[in-house]
Amino acid sequence: MIQKFQSLQNFQRIEWEDLPNYGLYSDQLISFIEEKLQHYFDEKLLTPSMINNYVKQQLMPKPLNRKYYREHLAHLIIICLLKSLLPIPRIKEGIHLQVRIMGTEAAYNEFMTILDNSMREILASLRTEDENNIVFRGFVANKKNISLTMAIHAFCFQAITRNILNMKGIYDEHEPEQ
Repeated sequence: MIQKFQSLQNFQRIEWEDLPNYGLYSDQLISFIEEKLQHYFDEKLLTPSMINNYVKQQLMPKPLNRKYYREHLAHLIIICLLKSLLPIPRIKEGIHLQVRIMGTEAAYNEFMTILDNSMREILASLRTEDENNIVFRGFVANKKNISLTMAIHAFCFQAITRNILNMKGIYDEHEPEQ
């Protein structure tokens, strides 16, 4: 069954150091993010007007001479992953909270670590020995990242749910009913 979630399993965490820091124009920024997050979404993630709105709403820093750098990319990746779960003002609060606690680079790296671990743990729970149930074994979060951990787990469950719906279920027609 786990093979059916290959696109989610193929996700490679995007390290801070892997984010371009040489300045991208908005169309390059959109292409970069859509390429990196294609495993999670079927729909269009970003438009230039969305980016402008995020800047106006102070979800992310203003571009420098119409170019976007590493910090902008980190903010947008987090926004894209969480916007289907949380209202934009809550994402803004969460980003500002984590940045205040950890700093931008550490907060982003923590986000990616939790995302990577959460997706792997949840997908692993689909490999259960139990023939009739899928059991997820909870999670651990420290006081510095509890809201981040909960939001990311919610995202992972939602991404897997979208995948199941796109596949029209997780069992093949030829598999015996359990």
